[in-house]
Amino acid sequence: MALPNTTGLMCSVLSDRQKDVWSERFRMDERFEVMKARVDMSATHTSSHRKLPFAALKRLIADSLFRHNILLFAANMAVSALNYLFYPVVGHLLGGEGLGILASLGAISIIFLIPTQIVANVANKFTADLIAQDRVEQVNYLLRQGSRYALGAGVLTAIAFIILSPTLSTFLNLPSSQYIVIMSVGFVLSFASPVTVGVIQGRQQFEWFAFINLLTVFLRVASAAVAVRLGWGLSGILWAGLVAGIVVYVLSFVPLRDILRRSITPFAALKPLFGYSLGATAMISGGLLLVNTDTILVRHFLPRQSGYYAALTTTGRIVLFIGGSLIWVMFPKVATLHQQGRSHVRVLAWTMAGVLALSASVVAVFRFFPNQILTLILHVPAVVSQQLFWYGLSMLLLALANVLMYYFLSLGRMAFVPVLLLCCALQAITIIIWHSTITQVVTIMIAVTGLLLCGLVVILVMQETGASYRRQMGERTAYQVSVSDV
Repeated sequence: MALPNTTGLMCSVLSDRQKDVWSERFRMDERFEVMKARVDMSATHTSSHRKLPFAALKRLIADSLFRHNILLFAANMAVSALNYLFYPVVGHLLGGEGLGILASLGAISIIFLIPTQIVANVANKFTADLIAQDRVEQVNYLLRQGSRYALGAGVLTAIAFIILSPTLSTFLNLPSSQYIVIMSVGFVLSFASPVTVGVIQGRQQFEWFAFINLLTVFLRVASAAVAVRLGWGLSGILWAGLVAGIVVYVLSFVPLRDILRRSITPFAALKPLFGYSLGATAMISGGLLLVNTDTILVRHFLPRQSGYYAALTTTGRIVLFIGGSLIWVMFPKVATLHQQGRSHVRVLAWTMAGVLALSASVVAVFRFFPNQILTLILHVPAVVSQQLFWYGLSMLLLALANVLMYYFLSLGRMAFVPVLLLCCALQAITIIIWHSTITQVVTIMIAVTGLLLCGLVVILVMQETGASYRRQMGERTAYQVSVSDV
């Protein structure tokens, strides 16, 4: 019998075993590579998640709308704090009577200086339009011609006020007409300064715009404190404010040096400028009347309580002004986007949301700490401090209305003007009829501002609905034309 070939069998067995070993090693290597790839993917995924917030933050900072809003909000908070500091200085050093006189002078000057606000908005609007169209030479023409006309108008207004100073002093129950005369001299710069500031804002030089606003209020507070400490009284405060205004006006030309070096190209037609100015006049006039008519009428009908009401309105207007920086940013951006044919609804939505959040937070503070806040300006009765929340509520409604009015103004839409003027007339008439207490005046302010906001919302909805319908009809017409061509 032949013996089996054990050598070949052993080699075959060893070969199979080696194959199994190497196959197992290969499978282990594959599993290791897969696990390594998974770990790498997990690390990359985790790293991307960690980088995501930083990337989002970088995109947010790069957004000019966000960056400019933050900058002007910080400046506006500083301006509001300094403005708020101004009245405690005057109230505690000059007393309630001095505070009432200063507040009434401020209110009367704001109303009669309505054209200066119009100048600022016109310069802002047309500068933004011209920059968007790359017509810088015409911005130089706007700046130079606007400054000449504004200075001339300021001189004429100052002369008129000096002539009328005895009558105005009697109406406001002032101890001397000297206060009106000093205030009138400052009207010359009050007309000229808005031209340069409006051009700065229209060019979206928000850093300089914030600095000039902050410097204006700082010099006002500092000069008032120095004047009172030196014993110059209310007249010294007015003269010191005039000197501060001169400093700010000269400084406002620094960021405009590149514009002034350019050649000058006149406007082809001034009709659009004048047409827009009429609408802006009505809008600015109505807005300023709403926040100053009550102060003037209270001074006339309730002179002994005018100091208390001045403290109430000065504090309550923080609600109105705290979101003002958002409107400053919105106005030129919406005007530029409109000129470029791009959507501007996002800018309006963010501005409305921001103003609502900021103003509502201040109203909430008024609700819980009215006595503590008002005492910083003047010791007022409890019945007056209880009205701080309600006056703040009226300013919240007006702040939201302001967003819509400036939005319409940046687009050149003036359909809201009749509603605004109607509310102004309603405010004056109702206060003249019902003015026995401060509570009645505050109630009227809530009713009027609420009515204004409702009217503006209705106009916005109607305009946006009409614009959407026109776009749909335009698209349908274009589609029908393309089909017929085929």
